[in-house]
Parts: sequence; C-alpha cells; structure tokens
Amino acid sequence: MALKITTDIGRVNTRAWEKFVYDHPDGNIFQMPCMYDIHQNTKHQKPLTFFAFDNDELVGVLMTVHLTNTFPPLSFFTRRQIVVGGPLIKENDSGILLALWDALFQQTARSVVYTEIRNYRLGLSLKPVYEEAGFYYESYLTVNIDINRKSEELWASLSPDRKKILKRWGRSAML
Repeated sequence: MALKITTDIGRVNTRAWEKFVYDHPDGNIFQMPCMYDIHQNTKHQKPLTFFAFDNDELVGVLMTVHLTNTFPPLSFFTRRQIVVGGPLIKENDSGILLALWDALFQQTARSVVYTEIRNYRLGLSLKPVYEEAGFYYESYLTVNIDINRKSEELWASLSPDRKKILKRWGRSAML
C-alpha cells in the first residue's frame, strides 16, 4: 500500500470526497465537504481535513474542527479539536487509521490542548487502535423518541424530574 496523507483541500476532488462519505457504512454529514464550508465560515472554528490516498484511491477522511474560546487568556487553555462522526476508514483498516492519527498529531500537537473524537459508531475492532493512539473509550446514551405520538402521551411518559425541568423552560415551547 502506497499511503499518502494530505490536508490540501484543493488537491481533493469534492465529488470523490462526498461519494466516499456517502458510500461508507459510518458516513455522516459531519465528514462532508459542506460541513467543512460551514466550519470555515463560523467564528472561532477552523476545520482541518486529512485525506488518506492509496495511489489515487481515497481510503480515509478525518475532519477535525479547532475550537477556541473568545476571551484571552482563557483562549490559550481552551484550545481543542473535535472530530465529529469520524474518522472514516475504508474497510476499518487500522494502518490507515494510525497514519491519519499520526498526521493529525504531528500537525496539531502544539495548537490544541486536547482532541475529542465523537464517533457515532465505534467499530470495536478499532478500539485497540484508538487506545494505542492515546484515546480512551467512553460510551454515551442515545435516546430515541417517537415524535408521532401525541404531546399528551409524550408528557405522560416523562419522569417527574424531566417534567419539572420542562415546566421551568416552558412546556409549550418543548412539546
């Protein structure tokens, strides 16, 4: 494998990038070119995307967003980067993932305090690769709500604590 990593957006075919994300089993909007543009045009956010190529084939995408606080001197201590919904790796190849992590850390080590990965699905086969790169896994809770139910049914299904919070915020605004 002749793996090459680049961050030069101008050298990447946008349609190939979109197709890679769209066709990937874990593909999501947060790794798409449109999100890069949104972050690029948002204050205090700077996107940086790493592309892995095997010859001319796109085999990995990792978009990170550098976030900063607006108030110095706090901004120095709150510099961070977040990878939302990624990275996306062809066939969960650990070699590609390690190459992307290496490129990311080499380029951003002095510009951020920490890196957070917000995967939507973590292939457990890659968990050791994340750990090898210095990350630890923390599960999170996803709650799905059937919004086709009537508001009275939804309200009745809530716990007393949740009802209290919603009443404080304004029940009509929430339901």
